[in-house]
Amino acid sequence: MESYTGLSKVYDKLIMEDVDYDAFASFILSMKEKGGNYLDAACGTGNISLRIAPYFRETTLIDLSEEMLTLAVQKLDSLGIRTRAYNIPMEDMQFEESFSLITSVLDSVNYLTEHGQAEKFFKASYDHLEEGGLFVFDINSSYKLTEILGDNDYVYTSDDIVYTWENSIEDGIVEMYLNFFVREGRLYERVEELHHEKVFSELELIDILHRIGFEDIETWDSYSEKHPDEETERITFTAWKRRK
Repeated sequence: MESYTGLSKVYDKLIMEDVDYDAFASFILSMKEKGGNYLDAACGTGNISLRIAPYFRETTLIDLSEEMLTLAVQKLDSLGIRTRAYNIPMEDMQFEESFSLITSVLDSVNYLTEHGQAEKFFKASYDHLEEGGLFVFDINSSYKLTEILGDNDYVYTSDDIVYTWENSIEDGIVEMYLNFFVREGRLYERVEELHHEKVFSELELIDILHRIGFEDIETWDSYSEKHPDEETERITFTAWKRRK
């Protein structure tokens, strides 16, 4: 059972109720001067890309879900944005060009559950940044994954969608089983998804970023000017490759 296949059909409807992409983009753009090349790793359906890409010369999209990537390309194409898209794991990216900005939003790093995967992605991002380039990503915090999701179950209902969300946690990995019923006319289509997210500590990831060579590493309470506390649910990281 793959992640983000059937879910791509309803992803935007669900996520827009909880995520303020305009605030995310405003935060990121306030950190980095415009221009240069932009890379969105694990771009999903392109909701952050379409808000940031207009300020950069060329945009590259990466996502492991072909369905999500297709939707992202369609959105950016509709705005006339020059885009290249690759259906590859974000930790395996290999491009000749460098980027002035690399982003990976909405806890994509938590999906790097195998040992060394997150470090491999950070190293690839560092290698693909130009001098003075900025790397921005976020994670679901240890507090959120262990205390809020953990072994808890949730139910969501609306006129068009009903789903159950069953979680279990073992050895620092949260398994999420999502069972969707999506309205199609007078009938409902069933979609099942299985997701896994790894629990990372803030200090653990800061240490990896430092060892790779990133500088001026800071963490934030989501995409705000506040720094995280013990009950922060989304931690945003900003890290620079040797500023000019």
